[in-house]
Amino acid sequence: MSFENYSMEDEIVLFGAGWKALSLIDVYGKTSFTLWLCGCNLRCPFCHNYMLAECDKSLCRKVDVRGLLERLYLSRRFVDYFLVSGGEPLLQYSRLALLLKHVKVDFGVNIAVNSNLTLVREVERLLEDGLCDYLLTDLKVPHVQLYGLPEEESEKMWRMYLESLKIVSGYRVPVEVRVPVLRNVNLKKFEEEAIEAFNMLDGGCKYYVRVNPILGEPYTLPRDRIWSFKHCNPSVRDVEEVRNILIKLGLYDKIV
Repeated sequence: MSFENYSMEDEIVLFGAGWKALSLIDVYGKTSFTLWLCGCNLRCPFCHNYMLAECDKSLCRKVDVRGLLERLYLSRRFVDYFLVSGGEPLLQYSRLALLLKHVKVDFGVNIAVNSNLTLVREVERLLEDGLCDYLLTDLKVPHVQLYGLPEEESEKMWRMYLESLKIVSGYRVPVEVRVPVLRNVNLKKFEEEAIEAFNMLDGGCKYYVRVNPILGEPYTLPRDRIWSFKHCNPSVRDVEEVRNILIKLGLYDKIV
């Protein structure tokens, strides 16, 4: 495919922080071409991409869509997915959809999207438009503690997350649910909210669960260093207790 007369990308204005042509870690067991978009509607205190999420001018700029497409074209045979991450990429959905259509139709590359699933309408549009072949999301519970928002707003976001999961369950799109684990996590609250979330996915969609410790310094530089010092870098026991709860909920064969 020649890009000399390829002008559609001029209509696609996206703000991001760059891309990686070949990643082995962003999608479990698969290779991806990963694009990071800027902006987010959550303020997770442990986020290490917070400068990107806050649209820091030192990182975020207009994406060179032509350059991205040229590089993706060269990489297309070596990647399983074109992954869009963030931040929260669905904040830019109308323009992002144009890019995803080119990737899927012109290059034949499957699409993965990493989303916090709090933008219900955008999630629904993404699936209705057939622009997602693999979905990744974090199950951030207890949500009041992990969303970094006032309690009332956090509760609203949680309800939207659950609604999105219910919508997702009606599509045959595999879902990778990553479970970040706090140090000394409130296990009772964790279990209550985990039950709510996984009940939404019981509609028949295929999903996997990954249990990941939330890492702070010295491994990452989080948004809230004081919060991170108190709650990040959980013990092996913390992680195992969360894993055991998930097994108790019948998710043994889902955990990877």
